[in-house]
Amino acid sequence: MAVNLSSDNPLCIESKEIYTDVWLIALFCSTLLLDIIAFVCCVAGAKSVYNTQLLHINLRICLFSISLGLLFRAVFTAFRCIRYLVHAVVLTNPCDFLEMTSFCNNYSGLQSWGYNVVMYTIPIITVERMIALFVSSRYEAWTLPKFMTFINILTWVHGGILCFLKRAQTVVDHPVVYCSSFSRSYYNATIIDLMDAAFLVPFTCLCIDIVMHLYCKYIVNKQFRNEFHEHSLTHRFQLNEILRTSKIAIPASSLFCILNTQSSLTIFIPVSMGYISSTLEFSLYKELSSLTVMPVYTTIYGILLYWYNVRPISTNRQCCPRKKRVTPAASASDAARERAGKETDAYFEIYSARW
Repeated sequence: MAVNLSSDNPLCIESKEIYTDVWLIALFCSTLLLDIIAFVCCVAGAKSVYNTQLLHINLRICLFSISLGLLFRAVFTAFRCIRYLVHAVVLTNPCDFLEMTSFCNNYSGLQSWGYNVVMYTIPIITVERMIALFVSSRYEAWTLPKFMTFINILTWVHGGILCFLKRAQTVVDHPVVYCSSFSRSYYNATIIDLMDAAFLVPFTCLCIDIVMHLYCKYIVNKQFRNEFHEHSLTHRFQLNEILRTSKIAIPASSLFCILNTQSSLTIFIPVSMGYISSTLEFSLYKELSSLTVMPVYTTIYGILLYWYNVRPISTNRQCCPRKKRVTPAASASDAARERAGKETDAYFEIYSARW
């Protein structure tokens, strides 16, 4: 909070007008409510990842790291909303609403820590799935929890370094009417500036995940089901696991990319078209963009993990199949081929359900 300023100082008056604005308070309340929901969903999703046996241990560690990053971000976002809501109710001196640039940089760095962990863990998951595809016949035995934990710790170290660099940006400490790290940058931004790491990293991973999904689907449908093929159940199981986990990887990458782009456009379009003429208007667009990114992403991500890992798996169809009318085969080789294919499918489905 700023000192040595009179209560009738223009900076103090403007800051109080911003943080006591009804619409901004409503946005803070909405963000806090959605953040609480996101926290609960993410905890449930993280718990399901920790307890599940459906996923490979290497992938589970990465998904758990993303969950921790989202929870870390959610805690600081909720604290920020509560702090400003308390200020709007309790503070009476207009100058008490002012923040110092050092505080803004420190807090912005802490908030971006979990964000960076999520952003740079997504490509780790993509690389891990690529390795699982390339060595699918042997990957089931490649359980490397210590190595994967070390790799994911590096993303936290990287986020901490970025947080420290953010803190070191403060050259002259002075009061500001609204605490935001984007206030200056968006007024000079172009459409090219929107193609940053927050867009390029998840978009690249999304493209790779889609290609892997299509390739695995082709292998499973064309080679394993239609012809005799020399393969192990481990090989086939890993390919099917990649298909199933793409239901997590593809939405996680695409949603992160879409929400961040939408958030940037929420501020960029009004600024570029001259709709924003005051800091109050900018703060409304800024908080609206924040509301629609990480709280929404955290909620959907937690629900996605929970749905994937705790959904019931029915084995009635595999264990008690209905009797089918027997039709004569065209030849002995066709009958053998069909019988072998059905036995392999039934055995593998039971094996997959028990995994």
